[in-house]
Amino acid sequence: MGMQWVRTWWNTLAGGRWGRLPFFASHSGDAPTPPLTPSTAWPLLRERQRLLAEGTQQVWLAPGVDLGLLARTTCGLSAAHMRQLCQSAIQESIHQSAPRLTMAHFESALDYLLLDHPGELLLDEDRQRLAAHVCGHVLLAAHTPQANLQFPLAICLAPRAKMPTSAEEIADPLPGQLPDRPLWGRKQWLAWLALLLAGRAAEEFCLGDPSASGADDLLTATRLARKMVTDWGMGATGLAAIRAVDEQTQGAVYQAVEHLLEEAYALAFAQIKAQRGSFDALVAALLREESMTAAQVTQILHQAFMPQAETNS
Repeated sequence: MGMQWVRTWWNTLAGGRWGRLPFFASHSGDAPTPPLTPSTAWPLLRERQRLLAEGTQQVWLAPGVDLGLLARTTCGLSAAHMRQLCQSAIQESIHQSAPRLTMAHFESALDYLLLDHPGELLLDEDRQRLAAHVCGHVLLAAHTPQANLQFPLAICLAPRAKMPTSAEEIADPLPGQLPDRPLWGRKQWLAWLALLLAGRAAEEFCLGDPSASGADDLLTATRLARKMVTDWGMGATGLAAIRAVDEQTQGAVYQAVEHLLEEAYALAFAQIKAQRGSFDALVAALLREESMTAAQVTQILHQAFMPQAETNS
């Protein structure tokens, strides 16, 4: 369940390179747009606009046709569906003997498309939730130096990627694996727990309640918290490493794990609240563009830090 919108394949702005993403390929501003694969995934905003322009280049468009607006209102459609949308709109105009393709033709074609493929469009609230989730992870990563995370990050909002965004993809190339950091102390592991729970905390902060989108992260965080309690003596049960457990000890371990998770979640929520300017700027940019390069993420965070630095000085 951990298809990702966040990757960390950039070590530096100049020398980094993109990793291959499962549903889409991100690219820097200077790199050419990669070709769509046969199965093609779900294109982001600029790619959807390109597909619309490509699909209508042989017909006359009415003055009121706004391909940019169409691209923004079709978030979630696959490349194949975008092509089908253009073809259906053209067929509708031919059927009506219309001299030009109008927005009404596109709207009719989209209605028919959604009848055959209900639930394909990503609603505004869903986009807001996805953007909040991924930006919560990014913001916590930016404020967690002890986690030794790689920066800058490059983030994308992939409309049809499976939920949730795994926080481990930000800092660890092996999803489901805990970092191999035997010299980390309790504070550093607690910060990592907060990073894992940041997506869920961001959803609650932004929309008032979390969704099931953080299932993978919550599972990993629970596993880590249990390890901190039973193996490393970092929980409320004391210093003893716990192996065989009876029912009473099991209850104590559960309570200690729950306490660690609540502590980390409160830490994540407080950090997002304290850095609301950065968080809101990241979410707004991601919703507007649907993708941000490493340089754009770094610039947004830098601009948000500058007023604080000036105030402190």
